Amino acid sequence: MMPPDWQELMTEMIRGAAPLSGEWYTGSGSLTPEQQIGIYEEQFRLRMWDALLEEIPGLSRLLGDDVERVV
Repeated sequence: MMPPDWQELMTEMIRGAAPLSGEWYTGSGSLTPEQQIGIYEEQFRLRMWDALLEEIPGLSRLLGDDVERVV
């Protein structure tokens, strides 16, 4: 059974504010539960990266080689 605040907890895991936990996932023949939530985490990171670079075009120029580490 899902806890009442599962959406908040899931959001925290995906954005990296809480450790990944696969307890709500069943896994599959090729992925563990942690790998399943990891896919969501990676997709979130990629969408946010693209949005930041699009919305703040000078960010990568301002940060230079540190842009990936900082973001």
